[in-house]
Amino acid sequence: MEEPLKMTYVDEEEEVNQMIINEDADLRRLILKQCDLKVEVNIRLLSNRHVLIRATRLDDYVNLLSNP
Repeated sequence: MEEPLKMTYVDEEEEVNQMIINEDADLRRLILKQCDLKVEVNIRLLSNRHVLIRATRLDDYVNLLSNP
C-alpha cells in the first residue's frame, strides 16, 4: 500500500520577492560600474529591453550621453 502524498507549504512568493530584490541590486551595481557613475542615480526597468537612468549630477549625465 502506497503512502499518501504529504503537502508542505513553501512561501514561494516571499522567495520570489527576495530574488527580485537581489537581482535589482545586482543590476544597479553593474550599471553604476559600467557607466562609471559617481553617485547614486534613479534606475527603473521600463520593459525587458529599456532601462531608465536619471542622473542627479551634471557630470554623470554628460558621461551617460557621451559613452556608446
